[in-house]
Amino acid sequence: AASANAQQMCSSVLLTAPTKEALFQDINKNPVDGMDLSLWSTYVEAIQTQAQYSAFLRDIQKFAFKRVEPKNKYGAVSDARGDVALVFRLQGIDFVTPIFRFRDQLDIAQKNALLKDFEAIHRYGFDQSPEAHRRWGALQEIFKLAMFPDQLAEFIQKTSAELDYSKPEMNFALGPSARAVLSSIPTKIKEDANLILAQELQKEFTAAKEGEGKRRRRNLEVIHYYLSAKTLLAMAQKNDGKTIPESSFTEWIDKHWAPLVTASLPKDVGNYSFKSVLDIAKIIQKQMASQLQGTYVEVYGSLPNMKAHLQSSDVDVHFGEKLMLKYVDAFSENKDFADQRNILTKNKIVPQESLDLSQDLVKTEAALAQYLGLKDYRPSRLMTVVPISPKSFNKFYEPRKYQFYNALKVVVYEDKIAVQVYDNFEGRMYTMNLVP
Repeated sequence: AASANAQQMCSSVLLTAPTKEALFQDINKNPVDGMDLSLWSTYVEAIQTQAQYSAFLRDIQKFAFKRVEPKNKYGAVSDARGDVALVFRLQGIDFVTPIFRFRDQLDIAQKNALLKDFEAIHRYGFDQSPEAHRRWGALQEIFKLAMFPDQLAEFIQKTSAELDYSKPEMNFALGPSARAVLSSIPTKIKEDANLILAQELQKEFTAAKEGEGKRRRRNLEVIHYYLSAKTLLAMAQKNDGKTIPESSFTEWIDKHWAPLVTASLPKDVGNYSFKSVLDIAKIIQKQMASQLQGTYVEVYGSLPNMKAHLQSSDVDVHFGEKLMLKYVDAFSENKDFADQRNILTKNKIVPQESLDLSQDLVKTEAALAQYLGLKDYRPSRLMTVVPISPKSFNKFYEPRKYQFYNALKVVVYEDKIAVQVYDNFEGRMYTMNLVP
């Protein structure tokens, strides 16, 4: 009875700012994109003890069980207002940092008791929707890792293509809770788990060669980013806005960053110096000189992040707005720039500007093939362009949607080459200009 009274007192203290009613009224009346995350963040930040956290979980459990009206026209609870909304809310806040305040004072039984409280919430979401089920499952795994950081290897092995650790609007972008957990893992545990991560990533690289999807690989790569990226980010933050020698940057990447990345990759992947990346950037700069006035080309993806196999990987490039508009105007959404029959005609005439762009892209790709020693390649497939109108960039290319697993990119201008590193912890970009 005393224990129950203590928990009730903790719960009443916890729910005073803001109140539980304020939180749940907010969910009742607002769709997912209109929810007030600050209410929940304040609510969770107030938690100081195990008893308070347990009260928090039990309140969430009751709410998930009751769910929220109204139902949709098919008789099911609306995703925007039911427990799908609740799991979206929890994926958008850091609900695990309070655990770090008391975790080390708990014994195994107490940790398992909290874990069971969280598992109970997940069970209530089973009959809601596949999305709710997937996201609750991901949150449960994150919660378990927060309680038992020494189970990182198991967490890695259990990561699947179906688990979605991201915030709802972002693919493969871990939410605040997952970021907090992974970045707080002790160094020794991370080092011990590296072998498991390497084995799992190698499975996915093999699967990719056999035509399997990349979703699990991306999840694993994001985990890898959060376990290792602070080394890269510390350097990028220190040099943000500065001009640094190419040789110094290359030496640092090869010595300090590349080993952290390539240690978990197949042995034929990443076996090159960052100098090769800059050589490729300079080829693009030279061959595309007439197209770079007032715009730029970005080299992104596996190549600049030391994950490519130079004899088989493509070179992913993205164009600045001015050049992309020209590209879309020339080819619409056709990716094959090597075949001039794909150029869009105007009054049955092939515009000279479009023809020049096609020729420049073809000669650039040929120069890249020569540098890489590739005698047989599919035109317009070695240098990969995703043609998308600048008005739709946010559907594909915003840094926050692709640089969670490939943080580093090279930007090629007419008169300079820069390196950019995306910091997903702080949600900002660091830029360094390179000079010979």
